[in-house]
Amino acid sequence: LHPRVRRQRQMCIETGEAKKHLLDGMNVAEAACAVGMTDPNYFTKCFKKEFDVTPTEFTKEHLA
Repeated sequence: LHPRVRRQRQMCIETGEAKKHLLDGMNVAEAACAVGMTDPNYFTKCFKKEFDVTPTEFTKEHLA
């Protein structure tokens, strides 16, 4: 696989794992760090691209 495709697939896995962390009560920065992403803003961008909602919107929808 091309490195870019490989990284995109890895980001999908990371953001999927992050959904679990968010549902367990972690904030965005903690969830990002838990999946190995050091920049919460970049994590939010990737999450929104993958799921069409921000991590904060996701948390509000599922924990409300």
